[in-house]
Amino acid sequence: MNVTGILLFVLMGLILLAPTIGLTWYYLARVRNKRPSYYGRAVQRILKRYALLRRYQVMQDVHFEVEGKTGEFSHLLAGPFGLLIVTTLDHRGSYFGDAKTPYWIWDNTKTREQIPNPYLKNQKNIELLRRLFAKEEIYSVPVEQLIVYDSYAKKCGCFTGSEVPAVRVSQLSDYLNREKFDRDNGVDAQRICRLFSEK
Repeated sequence: MNVTGILLFVLMGLILLAPTIGLTWYYLARVRNKRPSYYGRAVQRILKRYALLRRYQVMQDVHFEVEGKTGEFSHLLAGPFGLLIVTTLDHRGSYFGDAKTPYWIWDNTKTREQIPNPYLKNQKNIELLRRLFAKEEIYSVPVEQLIVYDSYAKKCGCFTGSEVPAVRVSQLSDYLNREKFDRDNGVDAQRICRLFSEK
């Protein structure tokens, strides 16, 4: 095969591969831009897989009302250890803030915006949850929260101080394997989940 034939062969290969490369790039771009649905589903899958092995309970988009106020959680893992509230940060980029400031800064190098502090929001919802438990005579339930953010971009991060528990999506499984989530604190997870489903 002469040089011209080789060049034509390579050119034909590139022409045939172009649609595949273009579609792959388009798909990845769409997946990475659809933060709420993509990361929400990823987190939910990890929680369900973890819960299934231990017969824990997992709920998504939890809403409840107490004393005329409404609380909500994106993801909830319930087991004998207590409750873990998981919130997903749905924008690709870095987050800056702390446990106390009302707003965090989200920066993706092109855009810089203020967002409501998700840690503070969860803390307020956990306070409402405590009131609901007291009303239902449910006591001594350990409750903690976790912030989950982007796994793909190495330059992305969550710079929010040691008080804010935060991990990448890719680190969530390892986080759940901590000893504290295997402890039996006597929490009736099924009763708690029934309480939410009744609201």
